[in-house]
Amino acid sequence: MGRVINVTGYYVEVIPRVIRPDVDEKEVCLDIINQITKHVDYVRKANLAYDAEAVCEFCGSIWSEDSDIYNGGCCDEDVKRKPIQEGE
Repeated sequence: MGRVINVTGYYVEVIPRVIRPDVDEKEVCLDIINQITKHVDYVRKANLAYDAEAVCEFCGSIWSEDSDIYNGGCCDEDVKRKPIQEGE
C-alpha cells in the first residue's frame, strides 16, 4: 500500500439552524462567528464558508455540462445558446 492519509489537524464546523425563511442565513452566520470569537476559548479563527452550485441562469436547472454557455438544452433559452457543431 503506497498511499497513507495523515490527519494534519482538527477543526470544528458550525452549521446554523435558520429558524425563519425571512432571516438572512449569511447574517446569522456572521453573528455566530462574532459570538464564537467573543465567548469561546481556544479559537484561532472563525470563517464564513458557503456551498455553491452552478445552475442555468434562465431556468435554475443544475448545470450538468462542461460548457460554460450551454447546459444540454435544459430550457428554451439554453437551446438558443447551443454551439454550432462542425458538420451540421
